[in-house]
Amino acid sequence: MEQLVLHIKNKSKLAFIKELLKAFDYVEVLEPADLSAKEKKWLEDLEEAVRQVNQHKDGKANLKSAKALLDEL
Repeated sequence: MEQLVLHIKNKSKLAFIKELLKAFDYVEVLEPADLSAKEKKWLEDLEEAVRQVNQHKDGKANLKSAKALLDEL
């Protein structure tokens, strides 16, 4: 099973997107209330990582290199 995280920028379109995705029998739409605490934490961490990468791309933040991360271990 593959997963896809969507960020809907226009809240007025959210209901439409949910109904559209539910129309496909091979797609399972999970609401935040359906997720376990572990899954919610994982999504929050993923969103934070994406924010950090976007800030780095915009020149607003510096990220550690892979070597620096390995050196910390």
